[in-house]
Amino acid sequence: MLHTRVVVDSEEPKVPYETREQIPDVIITHDALLGYAEKLRQGTGPLALDAERASGYTYSQRAYLIQLRREGAGSALIDPIA
Repeated sequence: MLHTRVVVDSEEPKVPYETREQIPDVIITHDALLGYAEKLRQGTGPLALDAERASGYTYSQRAYLIQLRREGAGSALIDPIA
């Protein structure tokens, strides 16, 4: 029986990943949080909120990263533990 080994190039062409805006630094200080809160106040429209947390089975139920976005204020990544 003849065995043929087919080698497929798994390296696909890389497409540059582009975002609409630069990914913000994580907010870890009270002053930085107050600065973003002022941007939120001046923004318009709805506020998008997402909280990432660890599983309650191994870790606590607390949030480990909060993401906010509002038109005119941009996006924010907040470390609530810091």
